[in-house]
Amino acid sequence: MTLRVVGLLFEVYDFNGLPVVEDRHLVGIVTKLALLKTFSLTPHSVVPHYDELMELTAGEIMTRDVYTVHPDTPLTHVLQMMIETANKSFPVVDEKHRLLGIISRGDIIQALHG
Repeated sequence: MTLRVVGLLFEVYDFNGLPVVEDRHLVGIVTKLALLKTFSLTPHSVVPHYDELMELTAGEIMTRDVYTVHPDTPLTHVLQMMIETANKSFPVVDEKHRLLGIISRGDIIQALHG
């Protein structure tokens, strides 16, 4: 998936990050921050070429070392991880690292209001 499509998904759904999967297995996550970093100025590129950058793929900018949780992870532990890592959400994976869903700060707040 190109960054052009990733950007559209961020715009339409207002997610902070999108999981990158291969055969249902989580291989990384691409975030709004990673997308924005693509356009930062570097010593090699004073003015990034927008059209070229938008053809990069999610796999080229994704974070491969992703914090994940399991379905049975206590919400108190998820909340503590969010505080410690400043992550806004975590992928939920099973024992084979297959993506099951995403848990967000909003989900935690909703659970607290029960």
